[in-house]
Amino acid sequence: MRITNQMMSNQMMLNINKNANKVNNLYVQLSTGKKIQMPSEDPITAGRALKFRNSVNEIEQYKKNADQANSWMDITNKAIEEVNSITTRIRELLVSYSDTKEPLDKKKIAEEIGTLSEELNLTMNQTYGGRYVFSGLRTDEQCIFTKDKPNLSYKNIIQNLKTSNIESTKTYYKPSKDSEPIVSEVDILKLPYANAKNITINNKTVTTRSIKNPNPNDDTYNPYDVGEGEIVYIEETGELIFGKGVKDSISEDGNIKITYDKDGFSKGEINPKTYFTCTDENGTVFNMENQDMYYELGVGNPMNINVLGKNIVTDSMYADLKNFVKAIGDIQFSSEQDLRIKFTNEGLEGEELENAIQEQILKEQQIAQEVMSNKFENMIGIMDEHLKNISTENTDLGVRMNRVDLIQTRLEDNYISFSELMSKNEDVDVMKVIMELNSSEVIYQAAMQAGANIIQMSLINFI
Repeated sequence: MRITNQMMSNQMMLNINKNANKVNNLYVQLSTGKKIQMPSEDPITAGRALKFRNSVNEIEQYKKNADQANSWMDITNKAIEEVNSITTRIRELLVSYSDTKEPLDKKKIAEEIGTLSEELNLTMNQTYGGRYVFSGLRTDEQCIFTKDKPNLSYKNIIQNLKTSNIESTKTYYKPSKDSEPIVSEVDILKLPYANAKNITINNKTVTTRSIKNPNPNDDTYNPYDVGEGEIVYIEETGELIFGKGVKDSISEDGNIKITYDKDGFSKGEINPKTYFTCTDENGTVFNMENQDMYYELGVGNPMNINVLGKNIVTDSMYADLKNFVKAIGDIQFSSEQDLRIKFTNEGLEGEELENAIQEQILKEQQIAQEVMSNKFENMIGIMDEHLKNISTENTDLGVRMNRVDLIQTRLEDNYISFSELMSKNEDVDVMKVIMELNSSEVIYQAAMQAGANIIQMSLINFI
């Protein structure tokens, strides 16, 4: 076979071009760190790369979700611990002063409990990134109003309680500033709101009364004197008073459904939209069903990250604290001056007058001590139940937080594993490429030198 000069030149150019392509490919690999630049270069590697990259991207998103979930739950957990701490402090105060004989000391403790209750309200409005953590999916709604809402109205507020929420207690009432207090043994159910309207309990009608004496000269008026089978709502206090026989007949299954309307809300009252089923003035119905907030932490692995405020500081707990503080605070004593005027008008004078004054003062103190002791004793048991409830919710949140920690650990391990697989599949071995590049450059330079010698040769060289 005859080899021509043209054939040698063509073969030389082909080989130089192959060497140049190889050097170029190695340069690209070294600069990009990737084995291939186009799927057509290696379809199998490209297919694996897509799968690995999708897996890594998914894991990265799940990791972000887990971080967000963990942060939300951490804020929630700290708030619940604060609620537990405040509630524990309230119980300690109740126990420490339950046996004291001084009514004024108990009134001071009630005032301190009122201050602690306000701290509870602030805690229940805890936010994360500007969103209220205890309001379910209504993260723009406060659990506790921080301002008066005089124009806000809700109808058909539905509150579900148990017969176990009915408290047998003693009530204290002074018909006038100088009258003897009236103590009543009653069954009482406390609502979180004063001035509610159109109240029904298990479809039974409720009578509304005012605590204000319609006749200041009538020392026998007692709003807590309820007839047999009657239910009375005290509008200033939010107390439902059950007459004889009502407690045992109000419910067969232990459930109590209370429905009422409310116009105007005060600072410190609970928000119906975050606690109850209710209807606003536009007819929109709100309820707290399906208010769990879920984050996707894996394929088919949604995690509930929130806790509802109504399950921590329940409507019953709110009403119990509010009613206790008001009941103790409303206990007042007749002044010596008022009693002097009263008994003087009744014709008493001298030693008889002084004895009557001191007798009523002592009697009022004894009655106050009796009623306050009963309130303190009952409240200790009530707070024990609330503390159990808070502990249960906190434990449930702790279990979920531990699960998120385990998921985060697994996601981190999966991220490392898939990142390594992705790197092995598509990343170059830099040292190997450098060695191949050096070798290819030497070959390329040699090919260029050989090519130069071939191109310089012509027929004249052989003449």
